[in-house]
Amino acid sequence: MSKRNRSKTSSSGPSPDESKEPAFEDFDDVFAAISLDAARSFPQILASIKEILANHNPLELLCVTAYYSTVSPEGSDPEQIPFVSQSNIELVQALVLTGLGSNNVNPKPFDVRDFALLASLLLSLKATFSHRALSNFREGNASPSRAQLTISESVRGHTAAVRNSGTPEQIQETVIHLCRLFDEKFPEIHLGSSMALLWQLKNLVKQRILEHGRRVRLVLRSNSVNQLLESFCKIFGQTLNFDDCHRELNGLKLRDAKLRVRAICDLSLTKVFMIGPDDLSSERVENFDPAVFLNSWSYSINTLKLDYQQFIVRNPVWQRPLVRLAPETFLLPCIGIVDSFYLEYMESIVGPKRSQAFSDLKAAYLEDAVASVFRARLRCAELWQGFRWSNDAADGWENDLCVLLDRTLIIVESKSGKFTQLAKEGRTERLERDAGRLMGASTSQSSRLVNELESGRLVKGVDRDGRQAVLELGLLDHIIVLNVTLEHLGGLGASNTSLKDAHLAQFGSAPTMCLHELQSVGVILQEDFEFVDYLRVRDRLHKRVQYFGDELDLLALYLDPDYTLSLRGRSVESEDFVYAYGQSNALNKYFVGYAPRPVAKRTGFWGLLLNRARQMKGNWVDSTGILLSTPIKWQREFEVRASKLLAAWPKAGAHFTLRDSAVAICFLLHASMTKAERSSKIRQLSQSTQTSCGANEVLVFSIDLSTNASKDLRSVIKNAATISYWRSEMAP
Repeated sequence: MSKRNRSKTSSSGPSPDESKEPAFEDFDDVFAAISLDAARSFPQILASIKEILANHNPLELLCVTAYYSTVSPEGSDPEQIPFVSQSNIELVQALVLTGLGSNNVNPKPFDVRDFALLASLLLSLKATFSHRALSNFREGNASPSRAQLTISESVRGHTAAVRNSGTPEQIQETVIHLCRLFDEKFPEIHLGSSMALLWQLKNLVKQRILEHGRRVRLVLRSNSVNQLLESFCKIFGQTLNFDDCHRELNGLKLRDAKLRVRAICDLSLTKVFMIGPDDLSSERVENFDPAVFLNSWSYSINTLKLDYQQFIVRNPVWQRPLVRLAPETFLLPCIGIVDSFYLEYMESIVGPKRSQAFSDLKAAYLEDAVASVFRARLRCAELWQGFRWSNDAADGWENDLCVLLDRTLIIVESKSGKFTQLAKEGRTERLERDAGRLMGASTSQSSRLVNELESGRLVKGVDRDGRQAVLELGLLDHIIVLNVTLEHLGGLGASNTSLKDAHLAQFGSAPTMCLHELQSVGVILQEDFEFVDYLRVRDRLHKRVQYFGDELDLLALYLDPDYTLSLRGRSVESEDFVYAYGQSNALNKYFVGYAPRPVAKRTGFWGLLLNRARQMKGNWVDSTGILLSTPIKWQREFEVRASKLLAAWPKAGAHFTLRDSAVAICFLLHASMTKAERSSKIRQLSQSTQTSCGANEVLVFSIDLSTNASKDLRSVIKNAATISYWRSEMAP
């Protein structure tokens, strides 16, 4: 995915003249201009793309496009070879399957500038389509509004981009478990064998891509044209003609020679993506023919008709990812497509007769997988899976998962249903129906339990293992509600405010993320206090802010040391919107194995405070949350001031405070105080701090120096610090 703008926030409220949503007709002139421009540029851009495909070998160009969506073009000018996204590969593949260039008997020699132009044209074509979609939106939806348009375009854009919901390892784990469960009941369908074959071919092509990239990098390390030629012929000599290469490079400067060598190397990429009879599994399964299976998942060239609007939001290659060259010879240009549409592939193999059985297995698997994430990340929590409870008005209700950690209750509902194709295309009426089915129904189940607790009644229940539990509002400080799906919803589940403005959330909606996003959050945030704090931040954003982005964008924003404080307390309420789309680029290198696990930036001293706060017997979720929301400059300032105060004790003052409009952190030195005197002093300090700066929450580190004579700050924090948490409603 290309790099987007940094997150942007707005805290200015609407003026009196802007408070009312303007009528959609006010934008007629804008939409007319957009539609006119798109109508002019769309055929011109498409004609240029056709010309490039017609002048080259289309399969070679397809494989080059696929290769550069997977690897970084090291050793070349990035302006010469731009990064292309997965959706660009799919567009080129669909166009090639229409037969463009297939009859070209004398294709033009490949040049990286042609590829750069193709990538640029593809981006322009997609943008033009989006502009056309804006004008067409008014015709396909009754009583449209800007909010509805924003949501619909967000969903349609997500569908066109085909952003995967998680890492290939996470998706493969889901596939393995679902196949195992299904094959136990219906072994004759060969679901496991079919999906295993797809993954085998995907991994084979991936290994070839990495190996090709390694060989190219070795060649491009050369420091002279002669060395370049020798290295090139040594590494690629078996596949390319030496004399032809020598003539190609003769007289070129080193930079131009490297670009030309890369282009010549790319001519062999067709073999990288080719699947032949020898590549199919040698382990034969009774009544399962791999070649027959792959033929049913492929298109031959000249089998598709050119319908570019369909290619954008309903590309046929999503359902059949292979290009058939011969009965047992195929190309798999887009390996990411196997991860993107694994559920659709499985449902296609299962067939309509057993779809309900597969749906039941998905539901059971999702509930267990979600519980496993919480069990792994919140090891000290109490978990009740399948929590059944009743009240005077009904015989019984059930919540998929309840998690009690410290004084925080997390209620999780799992929905394994899916969005229909029309909803994915941004149709408002289908979006409303599907959002209500996946997100609204889950929220209603959770809200029932929340309302019961807020009424002041005890909730007694039992989980599916027979373990009993009693929940009481007086023992809880926070209740977090979360929906988890198998369907990747992009940014649709991120902001309830946006959904309400578009009239898509009359039912109310809790934060919603897909299973693989939840797993990714758990992989990045491995400490229990980080994981639960993220869920709390997620809950605040969802309720109060118009947030644009998906789950991993928000996760990247959460790790940003310059932004954490504005996600907490009052400051988040003052923001109208948070634009974070594209922030997840910062996580991509980790997920593809090129970088270590990203962590929030904090000082070693602050890590010591966090560990100390985590040892509190109560309110540690709130205490660690304040520390997690503290920017790095505060952390450094706190350590400097605390060290100076400790060194000057007892001549200097006894305490200091760092504060903003939402939270305050106090450092208090004392000696020879009784427990009651210390508690009274801390309460006075907390209340005076709240009064002076209006902080909702105050965290006090009090150090009893009568039992510790050390002047080393870290030593006294570790051995003599008492931590107290206070918030405004605790006042008598």
